Amino acid sequence: MRGFWHILEAVIAGMIVMLFLTTLVKQPTAGTAPKDLTEQAYQLLHGLEKQEALRTLAANNDAVGVASAVRYAAANRTAQVCDYDGACAGGRPNATQVWSGTYIFAGRNSYSPREVRLYLSNP
Repeated sequence: MRGFWHILEAVIAGMIVMLFLTTLVKQPTAGTAPKDLTEQAYQLLHGLEKQEALRTLAANNDAVGVASAVRYAAANRTAQVCDYDGACAGGRPNATQVWSGTYIFAGRNSYSPREVRLYLSNP
């Protein structure tokens, strides 16, 4: 009978050690890490294109219009519209964590490519 108590005591001690080790080396949960908004930025631009608003704004180099047309309250947003030569209208955000989504057009009625960049940053 004494051997049974020794085994039970060893099992309980092992469980206490395992509990201590798991709380000591606890991994951060998914809720504490910032979300990756790159895919979200692209989806927002794609949604504007489905509404047929993005192509017109890009053809007019209206970066402010693109940023205001995006309805996304979970992050700060800034947009840029760049042409083939690399000249860009709009600015980049001044933040530590920024995600960007890019949408490229060949042009509207003629070949005049535009690249629309939507920057999302944590508020």
